[in-house]
Amino acid sequence: MKQLRTYVLLASIAVLMMATSGFAADWSEASINLGYTGVSSDDSLNKTAEYESMDSSIGGGLELDVRQNGVGIELEGQYTDEEESEGSARFDIKRVLRAKYNYQKFIHRLRHDLLFEDKPHLSATAGTPGYGSFEPSINAGGEHDIYDGIIAANAVPLLTEAGTVGLEGLQTATFNDLDQGRDYMIERRKHEASAKLQLPAFPYLVPEVKFSHEEKHGWQQTTLMTGQCTPCHTVAVGQEIDQTTEEVSIGATFKMAGLTASYFHTEREFDNRSDDYAHEGRVDNDYYYDDIAKPYYDRLLFENESQEIGITADIEKKMDTVKLRYDAAGATTLYGSYVSADTKNNYNDLEYDSDTLFFSASNRSIAGLRLKAYAKQYEIDSDDLYVDMTSYTADTEIVFGADTIPVSDFNYNRPSSASRDVFETGLDASYVLGAGTMLTGAYTYKVVDRDNGNYKEYDSSLRDEAYLDDEETTYNTFELGISSRPMSSVNLRAKYTYEHADTPFSFSNGLGYNDLNQYGWTQLMDSDPDPLDMTTNSPFYEVLRSWNRTTSGSNVAENHHQFKASGTWTPNDIFSLSVNGQYTFEENDEAYNDWENNSWNAGVSIFMMPTEKLTFSAGYDYQYGKTTSKYATALYVGCFSESMGEQIASVYDNVDYDTTAQVLYLSTTYQATNKLTLSGDLTLTKAEASADNPNFGDNIYYENYVDYVLSGMSEEDYLAYLDANDLPYTQTIMMSYLDYSGSDDYSDLDYETLDLTLGAEYRFNSALTLAVSGFYRWVEDGEAYLGDDYDGELYLVNTSVSYRF
Repeated sequence: MKQLRTYVLLASIAVLMMATSGFAADWSEASINLGYTGVSSDDSLNKTAEYESMDSSIGGGLELDVRQNGVGIELEGQYTDEEESEGSARFDIKRVLRAKYNYQKFIHRLRHDLLFEDKPHLSATAGTPGYGSFEPSINAGGEHDIYDGIIAANAVPLLTEAGTVGLEGLQTATFNDLDQGRDYMIERRKHEASAKLQLPAFPYLVPEVKFSHEEKHGWQQTTLMTGQCTPCHTVAVGQEIDQTTEEVSIGATFKMAGLTASYFHTEREFDNRSDDYAHEGRVDNDYYYDDIAKPYYDRLLFENESQEIGITADIEKKMDTVKLRYDAAGATTLYGSYVSADTKNNYNDLEYDSDTLFFSASNRSIAGLRLKAYAKQYEIDSDDLYVDMTSYTADTEIVFGADTIPVSDFNYNRPSSASRDVFETGLDASYVLGAGTMLTGAYTYKVVDRDNGNYKEYDSSLRDEAYLDDEETTYNTFELGISSRPMSSVNLRAKYTYEHADTPFSFSNGLGYNDLNQYGWTQLMDSDPDPLDMTTNSPFYEVLRSWNRTTSGSNVAENHHQFKASGTWTPNDIFSLSVNGQYTFEENDEAYNDWENNSWNAGVSIFMMPTEKLTFSAGYDYQYGKTTSKYATALYVGCFSESMGEQIASVYDNVDYDTTAQVLYLSTTYQATNKLTLSGDLTLTKAEASADNPNFGDNIYYENYVDYVLSGMSEEDYLAYLDANDLPYTQTIMMSYLDYSGSDDYSDLDYETLDLTLGAEYRFNSALTLAVSGFYRWVEDGEAYLGDDYDGELYLVNTSVSYRF
């Protein structure tokens, strides 16, 4: 493949040399421009200058179109500064050899989430387990810095190994940005080239080669969870981006009479050339799980070791595509295609194969009637992944509650959920009723058969149950539309779509919602006689594979309804009014999480030309969406350390998520004189999103007898110990913290933006033009998300002089 790329590049150079060899042109047209861009900003650049360079610079551009003896050259290029430029070239040698090339370079600024680092933190000390976050120091002595973290809730009491009551807690949540001060940005470059050859001696066959090369360089923020079993501690680090994607496609197209056939072979290669991460002033590809957080014990499986925290795998893809089309008699067109693709993940040596077969037939032999039928069959076969947890830990056993479990219990094959067989067929029809009215209709039948299998063939220590059976989903989709022109100045369109999915994709046996509902929640672990008295702990896999989890959840619509309508009124050449609307309703009653989605969209736009020299256009668009889904949180017996119990239950509540977006735009042009043109554009946007606070009920308290089990005491001795040390018995009562007040703050979004552009263009003559434009952008972030906000302003002034010859 490397040699093939070299040949493509050499061929492109040869074409350029042939086409640009000196000659006097029969016909040519060209223009050049030179200008200056001044830039200024205030506050955040994340939204105000997401794709703009912030360097004031002198730039220029070129356009060239030359023809001579059947040979043509077209060149275009625009240079703004080192971060932004684009160009293209077109070559045509007597229509025998045609080639083109495109280049683009730009930047993309990314968000740097502060993770509350600018907010007051509770103090953290190494001697108080459960407070703050524990990160390694950058010094060589191996000491540890204690980074202050946000405490989301209070820690809970427990009996420590030293025989004293201390505080630890699942309720202790910390957030830390370990790469503060870095501006995250990605620079992107893309080259695209293609060439076609059509020999006069055999014009029916046209070979073609295509090539593309894309690069991404820079840094982006990556977050990871360092807690043992829940996202209790979240840290953010900087991830270096150094990636290339190359694609080469070679093939040919054959055309003769009514037959068109083509074949192309494509190879794509993604190369990730850096796994470096920046945190605490260091750059490497590991995150160190340190022993200062020893209360986590061995559940991390990363005991005092450095582990890779993220990997972007190198990918290779090979694809073969065959297409056939035949225009037969009787206004009939037959079309077929076959695509075979093989994708390989070079990191874990997994392959993903797919085969797609498509056929369609369309006919227009009956006046006013168009019919089209099609069928598609595709198969995806993805390798299963065997996970070997022993490669992550030096310990052969890990501690869960009072049980010691071999790590090998977690070594098993994970079947891919991507593997499936899909069959789809459908019929489209349209019929013209009369002058100006047409009916359209369509029906689609689709079957998706997922080849998931079970997670594991369980041994004696795990329950032998199927938790991800094969699933088959059937889709039936109906569409009905009408377009009409009741009068010459009015055009109306409407369309209704209904889709029903029988057994849509879901998280099988992921919920315990309707299983064993006691004390206001769904109990997932057995307890005798009172679920509030948990006398034993159990390995967490017995909760994840609990025999009480028999209910599925899904956010895929079982029923989908959508109605669209639009209309345009154009009474004359100087006025036009258009309106449009759309309503979508989706629901899934089959799953037990009561998922539902409603969305509305409406808009209006007008165009006016009061005089031949003045035009106005304006529009307003409104969007609203509301999604209702069942949220869940877990109830635990305890918290960190060996006294930690497992998830014994789940609580649920329906939560609404609302989104609103509004856009208003105005645009005008004015021909002040024959030489002077003025223009202006204004766009205002407002976007809001919010989620309800889930109401999981009152906090739940229950007695944790696990502490005295681990201490080796009897219950009587344990109570005597508490009494002798003047410790209240309530200190052994564990709490599931269910008050989520304020959690809606983490989902609230409120953005307002204003974009204003004013421009003037003065033509001295047909060749020389002066253009000046100013751009202003204002962004207001009304709900700073996780301590960061997008407030900012951007000012741009562009001046250019262009000469056409």
